[in-house]
Amino acid sequence: MSEELRWTYVDPVIKSTRRYLGEEDLCYYYLIKDKRGWSDGPHAKANQLVINFKHDPRDFAPNSAPMYYKGQAVKALAGCVKSFFVAQEDVLRDKNVFLVPIPTSMPRSAQGYDARLDSLCKIVERGVSWVRYLPLLDTKQDIGKAHAGSGSRDPDLLAENMVCGEIPHSGSERYVVLVDDVLTTGAHYAACKRVVLNKYPDVILLGLFLSVHVNDEMGKPLDWDGWV
Repeated sequence: MSEELRWTYVDPVIKSTRRYLGEEDLCYYYLIKDKRGWSDGPHAKANQLVINFKHDPRDFAPNSAPMYYKGQAVKALAGCVKSFFVAQEDVLRDKNVFLVPIPTSMPRSAQGYDARLDSLCKIVERGVSWVRYLPLLDTKQDIGKAHAGSGSRDPDLLAENMVCGEIPHSGSERYVVLVDDVLTTGAHYAACKRVVLNKYPDVILLGLFLSVHVNDEMGKPLDWDGWV
């Protein structure tokens, strides 16, 4: 029997394989993916969805099939994030909730910047009235993609390359919900956490990962019926 898709807490067992996540970190994931592609294995559909979501706009024409599927993936995964807030409405509705994309390797001002997470957050903001998209964090310079082998997974280096903007305050508790596409080591989350809490030590941080990367022997197949 396959599992129903749901947001799942990153528990101590998973954290033990994510060197940069601490016991205190409140993080959740939705999909399970592995290093195999879309054609085989129990996580093939999750793999393909994440692949589509991460298509580099510099590699394809704007109206090409890959960009179409990227757009569809953005919408589908935005629906996943909306489901998290719908489930947490009783807890979070009266708070200041800011949905903050974890920065990519490239600054927003750079040519070819991939706005996939920003686009996702804007869709969530339109669908959940009490959640605000906030592009709080950005990178100073392009340091390369970690998953492509050219970038860094060192939280110290990542934090040094980040800038943090302003978080509005209206009197109630402020929640910063950091969202990223894949949880691998937790380095980018750890860097963002450090930068945000250094400037705003009073905020409450949550991490939402659209997927968690696992070894082939980990995880179980998921039930996709009725979702996409």
